[in-house]
Amino acid sequence: MLGPVGLGLHGLYTSALSFLTSVTNFGLAVSSVKEINNAYLSSNEDFLKTYTIFKRLILLTGFFGFILSILLSSYLSKVTFGSYDYITDFLLLSITLLFYQLTIQNESLLRGINNVNKLIQSNVISAAVSFLLSAPIYYYFKKNGIIWSIIIYSLIPYFISKYFILNLNLKKVQVSLGEFIEKSKIILKLGFIISITNALSTLVSYLLRIFINHTSGEEIVGLYTAGFVIILTYINLILSSMLNDYYPKLSSCINEVTKVKNLIHNYTKIVLFILTPMITIFIFFHHDIISLLYSNEFLSISSMMILILLGMFIKSISYILSFLFLVKNTNRLFFFNELIFNLYFLFLSIIGFKYLSLLGLGISYLVSNLFYLIQVNYLIEKHIKINIDKSIYLIAFLLFILCCSTAIMINFKFHNFNLALIPLIASIAVSVSKFINIFKVSQ
Repeated sequence: MLGPVGLGLHGLYTSALSFLTSVTNFGLAVSSVKEINNAYLSSNEDFLKTYTIFKRLILLTGFFGFILSILLSSYLSKVTFGSYDYITDFLLLSITLLFYQLTIQNESLLRGINNVNKLIQSNVISAAVSFLLSAPIYYYFKKNGIIWSIIIYSLIPYFISKYFILNLNLKKVQVSLGEFIEKSKIILKLGFIISITNALSTLVSYLLRIFINHTSGEEIVGLYTAGFVIILTYINLILSSMLNDYYPKLSSCINEVTKVKNLIHNYTKIVLFILTPMITIFIFFHHDIISLLYSNEFLSISSMMILILLGMFIKSISYILSFLFLVKNTNRLFFFNELIFNLYFLFLSIIGFKYLSLLGLGISYLVSNLFYLIQVNYLIEKHIKINIDKSIYLIAFLLFILCCSTAIMINFKFHNFNLALIPLIASIAVSVSKFINIFKVSQ
């Protein structure tokens, strides 16, 4: 409905909003879960007080983001699009920053009390309702409906998630100013570091889109955005679902090295065995998937998309490992780790796009995530003193070979569908057999 140009506009709006959100949300989506979970396991009174303090922080940061977005609307319009014609758009979109924080309040509560089922139901229903409301807007108004669709996607998750916490019967408790300040310091200390690192990541994404827009136009931004949206939508579904269970468990056993290593080992294997057949299927049918989810106008992103998929495979490992920095409260190390990654990712992306256009962006993403995995493993072993089980990397390497084999045979060299079926079927068979064994062990 939007085409590459419309999707480029959407990507520019959302990357600007993501940057503002990461600056103003103080990382509460992650830092709060640990505190809520600890309080929930401690006592009901401690839990209610922690949640009350968290709600106040959410309101403060939500309104801060809302006001800042209004104040910067003219600047965002000029920097993003090179003119002041989009000020009204950014003024309307400022409400999304407030409702994003309010949604975090509800979802963090469900994560903190380990109620994953309600969280999943809330996310699924929110996505479905948002889609049903947005699709007609895109159909009738095309690019003019982008702003209203983004607003819908910020409002609906709040109201749906609010419904799922209504029956928790959370009693109101009194919290003194001293208690509020003391607990807020704990939550914000970790959250501030997360906020800065997220801001770095979203700033890099924002700057890269601005660079592409100013050098090649909105259509190329749309093609770049399309490649990432297809992949991140589905891959992040897996990683986010895993995080709901993994992060609280890692927090609860962080001082027991053996348990931590076993937890990392098990969750990494599960994620890899889910992603491998998923990625090989995506690679094998990538032309059909692009045509189905977008149109033939987007087929030029196929090679870039395959490279991003391979990069996401590698990133899934470092994603799991990097949470050690958070639960160990090594805030400076966490910030340094993300800063270095974002710097070389931006540099490689600009160089890659300059010489190889969209293909260069895919190569830079894959190479950056390979460097990042090496970097994360080194920092964990050197500073956190936890040696990651090397069998994980052996498993990952063998599964990665299956993904690469499919990519080489289907797209980059041979264009042989029959040969590409071999690694595709092998990846599915290996994963299915692995999960059958897991199921038997759990019985």
